[in-house]
Amino acid sequence: MAFVNELISEADKARIDWSQFKWWEYSPPHRPWMWTIDRDRDAFLIRLAPPGYDDTHTRPEVFALVLHGHVVRLEGYASGSGPGKFWDHMKWRIVKVVIPTALGQPQGDVLHLIEEALKAHGDLFDTSHLKQVDVEFAAGSASWHS
Repeated sequence: MAFVNELISEADKARIDWSQFKWWEYSPPHRPWMWTIDRDRDAFLIRLAPPGYDDTHTRPEVFALVLHGHVVRLEGYASGSGPGKFWDHMKWRIVKVVIPTALGQPQGDVLHLIEEALKAHGDLFDTSHLKQVDVEFAAGSASWHS
């Protein structure tokens, strides 16, 4: 099965410890209503924070990819092009990926899974207007933590 966008069921909401999903250390836990999920691979992607602005520059969007119960945190910027109201080409530029060492997966496999999830996620859980979604990882964006 591939990644799909869907509403999170009440049963799924109840089985997940949402306290581990915070935009930053002191923020309240995020409680999403929708996710991009691949049930066969026990993986899902949720958005923790939208893009924004701070004193110096634009803040990236913040996501969590959960794989076999391990949380991979990623930050990136979306851009796109196309005529009309919606983009038809979208690009994700991922600038930071923090992979837990306990996950025990090769970095390349994790990055490939992130790419698949973001392509399925599209633009706010919608790919209906997109012809193409590209994902680029900035040099040195991935790191491990314990």
